[in-house]
Amino acid sequence: MYQSLISTKSNALSDIPVTKEMFLDNYSKGKWNLSNIACPKCLQNLSFLTAPLAYEEMQRLKGVQKYLSLPQWDNPHKFNLVLRKMVNIFNCQGACVSLIDSQYQIVKYEIGFGHSKCSRQVSIDAHALLSSNFLCILDASKDWRFKGNPLVKGVPAIKYYLGVPLLDKHHQVIGMLSIFDQFPRQKLKEDNILIMRQIAAEIMIFLNSPLLECETVLKYKNLYNFTRNNENSGNKALHKNKTVDLLEIYGRATQTDSSSSTVIFEKDGSGNPYHSNSSLRLGKINSSYNNFNSKNWSLFLKCRDFKTASMELCKLIMKRLNLDCVYVINIQLSELFQIPKQLCPNIKEFPVKNYKFKNRLVPLGKEYIRIKPLSGYNSLGHFNNIKEKKFHTTAFKSSNGIVYQSKEPFVRFQSGFCLPFFKHQPKLSQIKSNITVGDDISLSMKSSGYMICCFSSKAMDMENEIGYVYGCASILRRLYFN
Repeated sequence: MYQSLISTKSNALSDIPVTKEMFLDNYSKGKWNLSNIACPKCLQNLSFLTAPLAYEEMQRLKGVQKYLSLPQWDNPHKFNLVLRKMVNIFNCQGACVSLIDSQYQIVKYEIGFGHSKCSRQVSIDAHALLSSNFLCILDASKDWRFKGNPLVKGVPAIKYYLGVPLLDKHHQVIGMLSIFDQFPRQKLKEDNILIMRQIAAEIMIFLNSPLLECETVLKYKNLYNFTRNNENSGNKALHKNKTVDLLEIYGRATQTDSSSSTVIFEKDGSGNPYHSNSSLRLGKINSSYNNFNSKNWSLFLKCRDFKTASMELCKLIMKRLNLDCVYVINIQLSELFQIPKQLCPNIKEFPVKNYKFKNRLVPLGKEYIRIKPLSGYNSLGHFNNIKEKKFHTTAFKSSNGIVYQSKEPFVRFQSGFCLPFFKHQPKLSQIKSNITVGDDISLSMKSSGYMICCFSSKAMDMENEIGYVYGCASILRRLYFN
């Protein structure tokens, strides 16, 4: 007879290490600047990384669709003029303005890139759209993510890359404005980013303007003033007349296309032009897009709601890992804190993430836990007792989840893991019946999310399967929570 379902001893628990799927999930959130990211242990010996889909890809694609076929794009003179000036200002081989849909980097206008579209599997822009504020790669041939990339190893032989986002009205990244060069750079000049972001902002003003107003909107006054000042004096600044050591004025053009007045750059030192109507596609390639099996996507898409999909997820995982118990839970936590009254904003509820005095919160030691089973296989009967609530809370609060291994003879499950796959942002709220004690006020911190838990009655090493489970659970997160 089992005394309990699981052991709650601390030596039975260990933190789940970061898996490839977890790293890519964090990589995709847009919270990091990705210009200089160290290679994690889970991706050692990799020479080419395909960018994962954006964390909020569904919302992002809605924005892309709105801008993809706008009549404002049908103005080659204006866009080509801007790109030519960028190439000259930044003394680089090429420049692009692109939108990124579900499969491709769609190149709206380019100099020196040589492709009208390219697969997201190889697109550097696809990485840049995930980076906070900008992406700068000084030497792509030495970066673990890009040194094996066809755009780096072959034409257009990109070494230096700088990209800034094109942001829609909802602050979703719909595409990129980028420059690149076949020669690496030693350092990034901050003013380059400022100029690029200004141009990107003006492009979006143009795209967001009614068509009849476009002629007056897209003047790129700052860019024109900057180039004129540099041509006249070589030293005048774009921003607030600040003197900056910016870029040389002229690029390395080898010839000009007289029909379009487009500057053409060398691709191989021969002076031959690029073929701008080509598209870069790939056959079979090792890609993060293949991490989430298309059959699993199809399986979950057929489900009528999250609860049904989570049941299918449990069935899938149980069959693959030959487990005894798999379930998905919704966990809700509420903790009480105190803080000096003058540090509390005069609003009912606010996110913890942006609260600048969160390090001054003093826990009162009171915690309320609610666990709601959504789906699963095998009885969850007694998983709501106090000890097992604490077990699930520990797993939910951990960075990546916990691995469970026990050798105790009187517990039902000997091995398993608990894996949070979606967490709502925690919020602080004033308690309705709040009574201040001295200068302090009580606040409730509420957090919630979803977790998949997998257990076996046998001692099993499941760590190699955690990445797969997280990848499958992430499909549900993409379908139902983003």
